[in-house]
Amino acid sequence: MSDFKGTNDFKLTKFIFYERLRFKLQAYEDSNHTNLKEINFGELSLYGRVDYNLNAVYPLNSSLNFFHTNKYAINFVANAFQDVVNHFRNAYGFEKISLNEKHLSDIRASESYVDPLNLYSQYIDQIFETYNDSYAITTNVKTFEGYVDNLIPYMRLLGSEFPMTFSSWMRNKNASPFVSGLYINISSNAFDVDSLKERDFINSPNFDFYVNTCKSKGFYVSKRNPSLLIADINSEQMKQYMLPYGINDGEDLFNTYYQLAYTQDIDLMLNKIIEHYNNFMNDMNPIQSEIKISRDNKIYHRLYNLNKDYNINNNILYKLYLNIKNIEEDNVFGQADIKRFEETAKNIEKRFDRERAVDYINKQFSSTYASKYGGLNYYKKKFDLMED
Repeated sequence: MSDFKGTNDFKLTKFIFYERLRFKLQAYEDSNHTNLKEINFGELSLYGRVDYNLNAVYPLNSSLNFFHTNKYAINFVANAFQDVVNHFRNAYGFEKISLNEKHLSDIRASESYVDPLNLYSQYIDQIFETYNDSYAITTNVKTFEGYVDNLIPYMRLLGSEFPMTFSSWMRNKNASPFVSGLYINISSNAFDVDSLKERDFINSPNFDFYVNTCKSKGFYVSKRNPSLLIADINSEQMKQYMLPYGINDGEDLFNTYYQLAYTQDIDLMLNKIIEHYNNFMNDMNPIQSEIKISRDNKIYHRLYNLNKDYNINNNILYKLYLNIKNIEEDNVFGQADIKRFEETAKNIEKRFDRERAVDYINKQFSSTYASKYGGLNYYKKKFDLMED
């Protein structure tokens, strides 16, 4: 077996590329496991975080089960993983496997579900802190309206790589796949260190037993990071764990166990705007002064209080939301379209409610997903390739 040296610590990009390529081509060249899959976070990071319409989704708390110590996963995933653990313990007890492997003698979960709302809150706090410290302070913001108005040009600078809305963050390829509740990691090893993957997994005498056991319980094993188990929601093995909960297939799963992320977009964004506007104003001197020159050329100072009133009506709200969503989707629509969507959304809210207005906005953007990188056809093809 090759001695793989790939790690993000290397300074030479060319060397990193060569080592990553060598790992990809040689690490499993003698393996015939059908559930050992090329699951790259950059390409398939949306697995479990979008439904079959490519809308961002996240698990309901009621769908999660506690397992091991302080670990959670979707209930049937937790049950399937526990059977992987039990199978290993039985084999260990009868000494059918090596007893001295670091991770592949006694299987334990090291990482699993993480709350997407908490992660998003931490992420968006950083976006607003940078806005306050590096942008708003340079644009002479004095009112809530001014604070909100400057968000759109600020987001244009950040671009789609740093989304503001919860639904776009959930679809961002850099967000954690563990928010889906379908991923379990059995090692604390750093994902980027290929030598540890080789030593602790690929070269382990228990590796084949491990991959076969995962398949029998409905899990993929990642080629890129073999410590990572991913629930194959389309496999017959995993469906045996899904059926007792009334879940027949992937569509059932997303309709029953997950919530559409865009339904939380406006409330989460508005709460963060108000929170960080307050922080911004508190950091500023609440009593401001400016120099004025009278008609008779006399110089005087005018003192005034910074405005902390919040006034964000529907005209401002939908304009802000639509423009930010458009930036997050790489300006897929022109301003004439955005203005039309804004007027329609306001009319829908007048006739019905905000929920339907936001649903209308989401449909406008989701209609473009299939034609983009990572779109519906792309993922259907990927999912088909992942099938046995």
